[in-house]
Amino acid sequence: MPNYYPIMLDIRRRPALVIGGNSIAAEKAAALAASGALVTVMNPEFCDELLTLAQRDQVMLRYKAYDPGDLAGAFVVVAATDDQQLIEAIWATCIWHLPEARCCRARSPTKTKPVLHSAR
Repeated sequence: MPNYYPIMLDIRRRPALVIGGNSIAAEKAAALAASGALVTVMNPEFCDELLTLAQRDQVMLRYKAYDPGDLAGAFVVVAATDDQQLIEAIWATCIWHLPEARCCRARSPTKTKPVLHSAR
């Protein structure tokens, strides 16, 4: 894997979508919210950390499974699920259909580095 250059994005008041309901999704959602993003987390169910973030009005939860149309309008998309096929599907949608979005595969036990796609 090549070495990637760390970047900074101004995501204040920009829509961010985190797909997943586990602790990794919670970590990513909290970091995005702390940076000023308008965070939506989407998954059929959520871990306690995400429920707490929602109770504190730091994120909005959408109880649903991913559909490619869900990415429309997102400035940042983070795939933070244990389903590798879903991660690849989200990644492909970002690359081919959402050149304006910044898409990231979150760290997981099977992925060692996050990867960001941006056409800009």
